[in-house]
Amino acid sequence: MDIEIARFNMVEQQIRTWEVLDQGVLDLLFVVKREEFVPLAYRQLAFADIEIPLGHAASMLAPKIEAHALQALRIRKQDKVLDIGTGSGYMAALLAAHADRVWSVEIVPELAQAAFAALRQQRISNVTLEVGDAAKGWPAHAPYDAIMVSGSLPVLPPELLAQLKIGGRMFVIVGEAPVMNAQLVTRTAQEIYQSTNLFETMAPVLVNAPQPEHFTFWGLFEARELGMRKILPLLLLAALAADTAQAIDLLGAYRDAIGYDAQISSARAALDAGREKLPQGRAALLPTVGLSANTVRNDFDYKTRTDPVNESNAKYNSNGWAISLSQPLFRWQNWESYKQSELAVVQAEAQYELARQDLILRLTQAYFDVLLAEENLATARAQKTAIAEQLASAKRNFEVGTATITDTHEAQARSDLTTAQEIAAENDLLVKREALRTIVGKEAEALKKLRNGAQIHRPQPEDIKQWVTSAETNSLAVQLSRAGLEIAGREIWKQRAGHLPTLDLVATRGRSSLSETFALGRAAPGSDTDATTVGLQLAIPLFAGGAIASKDREAAALREKASADFDNARRGAALSARQAYLGVTSGLSQVAALEQAMVSSQSALDSNKLGYEVGVRINIDVLNAQQQLYSTRRDLAKARLDTLIAQMKLKAAAGTLNEDDVSAVNSLLE
Repeated sequence: MDIEIARFNMVEQQIRTWEVLDQGVLDLLFVVKREEFVPLAYRQLAFADIEIPLGHAASMLAPKIEAHALQALRIRKQDKVLDIGTGSGYMAALLAAHADRVWSVEIVPELAQAAFAALRQQRISNVTLEVGDAAKGWPAHAPYDAIMVSGSLPVLPPELLAQLKIGGRMFVIVGEAPVMNAQLVTRTAQEIYQSTNLFETMAPVLVNAPQPEHFTFWGLFEARELGMRKILPLLLLAALAADTAQAIDLLGAYRDAIGYDAQISSARAALDAGREKLPQGRAALLPTVGLSANTVRNDFDYKTRTDPVNESNAKYNSNGWAISLSQPLFRWQNWESYKQSELAVVQAEAQYELARQDLILRLTQAYFDVLLAEENLATARAQKTAIAEQLASAKRNFEVGTATITDTHEAQARSDLTTAQEIAAENDLLVKREALRTIVGKEAEALKKLRNGAQIHRPQPEDIKQWVTSAETNSLAVQLSRAGLEIAGREIWKQRAGHLPTLDLVATRGRSSLSETFALGRAAPGSDTDATTVGLQLAIPLFAGGAIASKDREAAALREKASADFDNARRGAALSARQAYLGVTSGLSQVAALEQAMVSSQSALDSNKLGYEVGVRINIDVLNAQQQLYSTRRDLAKARLDTLIAQMKLKAAAGTLNEDDVSAVNSLLE
C-alpha cells in the first residue's frame, strides 16, 4: 500500500467531501501521521472510513469525524484543551498541533501507556497524559478553552459544562443508540450554553458515563396524583419568564454576528479562496501527467494515371493512446511562485483576522450605541417627569399668589422642549437597534447594560511607547503590508528567472494500432506499435523582445511601492495606537470627573429646589439645575462606553483584539 496515496485519498475523498473545508485542518492531516497511532494489526486500515479497534472495548473514531471535530473546535495557539478518552493518542496529537497545551485523560492504563509511547515517538511535547475517569470532566486544570470528548455521552453532565471557559467550545456526541448527534456546545455566558447539532453518528459510550432518567408511565401517574394540576401552570409561567427575561449580552451578540454578518461571511469565503493559493503554487513544482487517445476510420481509393487504369481500395481502423509525464527539475520562477503562494495564505489569514477585529469593533460600537440611545431616552423621560412636577408646582404657586406666571411659562417651555427631545430619542433608539440587527440578524429588544460602578482598568502596560512599538510590529495592517512587501520582492526574482534556462524530465508511453495499412496502392497487414521515451528537455531563452527586462523593471518599481505602503502602514498603526491610548487615558479621567460632577449636580439641584421653596431661587434656577444634572448623566454614560471602545481600538491597533476581550467587556454588563 502506498501510504501517501492512501492518505491523500482519505483527505480528498472521505473528509473534504464531508464538508470539512478548513484548509488548516486538511493540511494538518498530512502532517500528523495517523498510521503511527494505529495498532500494527490494523495498519493497512489506517485510512479507511471505519472505527479501528484498540482493545479494551475502545476504538478510534472514523477519520472524517476526527476532522469534523477539529474544524468545529477552531483550536487557537493560546488555547488550553481537554481531550477526554485518549485512546490511541491520535486526536491528542491533532489538538496539540494547534493548541498551547493539551491534557488528555484515559481511563484504561494500557491504552494510556501505548498512547504515551506513540506521542513521544512523534516528539509531541505539549500533551500531558493522565489516567483516570473523566466522564464528568477533569477539574484539575479547568477551565478549558476547548474540550474534545472522543466517545459518546447519553446526557451532558453539568460538571463537564462548568469546566468550559466563557467562549469555550466542546465537541461531544450525545444520545443513546440508535440516535446520537454530534454537537458543538459553546459557553456564551456564565450560565448560558449554546448547542449546535452538526451531524448524526454513532460512537462507543464513555466508561462510567452518566445515564439519563428514563420516562415511565408509572412516574407520570404518580406525578398526577401529587398534584400535576398545580405544577403545570407554574412550569408554563417559568418557561415564559425564562423566555422573556433573558437579555442579549455582548458575547452572545458576537456569536450571532459571526454566523450572520455579511462582511465576515465575505471575509471567510475570501480566506478559503486565499488558502487555495498554496496548492496552486505547489502544483507548479509537481509533475503533470496527461492521457490522450484516438480512433480513426480510414477509407482510401487508389487510381493510377496509366492506361489501363489500376484501381484499389482499403478500409481500416487506426487507434492509439499515449500517456505523458513532465517533471520540472529546474524552473526558478515556479519556486518563487510557490514561496509567493505561502505569503498569499499569510495575507489571506491576516485579512480575515482584520475583518474579525473589524466585526468586534463594529458590533461593540453598535451595541453601545443602543445602550447610549436607551440611556438618552430614559434620561429624557426622567427629565420630562421632573419638569412636569416643577410645572405643577409653578401652577400651584401661581394660583395661591406666591409665584408669577413667568415661572409657569418657563416650566411649560421646558416641558415642551423635553417632549420633543423624547420623540427624537425614541426615533434614535429605533435607528440604533436596526443598525445592530443588520449585524446580528435578530431583534435586540433587551440588552444587558453596563453595570453600575463597573471598574474600567487602565491599559496594561501603562506605557504608550510599548503600545506603539507593538502596533508597528503586530498590527494586522502591518502584517498585511509586510507580506505584500515580501511578495513584491520575490516577484523581482521571479521575473529575472525569465533569463535562466529551464530543465524538465519528460517521459511518454504509448501504443498505436492499425487493423491494416495501405501503401503504394496496395493493402497490407495491420500492425501494433508500442513506444516508450524518457529524456531531459532543456530550454534556454535568448531573446524575448525586451519583455523580460521590462517586467523586471516593473517588478522593481512595484517593490518600491510596496515598501512605501509598508512604511505607511507602520506609521498609521503607530498613530492609531497613540490615539486609542490617549482616548483610554483621557476617557478614564473624564469618567472620574463626570462621576464627581454627578454628585455636585445633584447637590446643586437639591439646593435650588430648597431655595425655590423658601423664595431665594426662582423657577428657572431649578430648571437649569435639572438640565445640568441630566446632561451630566448622559455625558457620564457616553464617557464610560467611549472609554471601553477606545480600549478595544487600542488592542486592535496592537493586533491583539480577540474574543477574550469581548468576554472581558461582557463581564462588565448585567
